[in-house]
Amino acid sequence: DTMPQLRSISLAASRRDMVLAHVSGLKERAELLAEQGQFRGLFHNLITGKPDTNNREYSQGRLNGMADGKAVFSAFLVDARGRVELASAGSQSGADLAGYPAFVNGMAGPHVGIPRRVDEHFEVVLSAPIHDYSNPPRNVAVLILTANVSTLAEAVKEAALAVDGHALHV
Repeated sequence: DTMPQLRSISLAASRRDMVLAHVSGLKERAELLAEQGQFRGLFHNLITGKPDTNNREYSQGRLNGMADGKAVFSAFLVDARGRVELASAGSQSGADLAGYPAFVNGMAGPHVGIPRRVDEHFEVVLSAPIHDYSNPPRNVAVLILTANVSTLAEAVKEAALAVDGHALHV
């Protein structure tokens, strides 16, 4: 009976597509959030030794606003050496994240980590570079976010379906 198998394959493919679209959206979200002018201004001033204007205060406010405890649990601005320059309320600044995969990958480009279960929710670490638009442009820092992906958890759990005695991994 191939009809149920075809339906299973179609369902798995649609769930796979949903998960891939969500992951793509998470990457895009991290990249867009990293483009905040106050973040770029903060790191430009730190690198060039210029006195800080309001970029630190505005960046702190933006991080606190991002980490609403619902969609995003924590937000960090990490300098090019891996030191946490600013962190959302309730998070620790000053930590060394130089060897942390989200930092390393985030310096290279937008990155979505592997979702993991924490207590009663699922979360994923997102990261994206903060660019300095000097000539030539370079990545000078990383925005790291811990995002809630609990709504995706069920689709991820069901994304591998048994088809004809074999697991279909998506």
